[in-house]
Amino acid sequence: MLVETDSEIEADANSEACLFEADSEALIETDSKLKIDSEALAETDSEVEANLEACLREADSDALSETDVEFKTDSDTLADAGN
Repeated sequence: MLVETDSEIEADANSEACLFEADSEALIETDSKLKIDSEALAETDSEVEANLEACLREADSDALSETDVEFKTDSDTLADAGN
């Protein structure tokens, strides 16, 4: 039969307390890293959205310019045919 002494119980309690403290420190460190990563991702996401909007405006502008040129060409062709 195995009997634990008070000093063994106290040592076990101290060990558990040290493990809890070490785990807490690791979790706090991980939490801080996650917050930093989340902030960096939010910044990157905002930059990507801004770039995407700029690209879409540029593409729309290019498409509108092409369409405008086509309309002018068609109008010139129609004017020439009417003369």
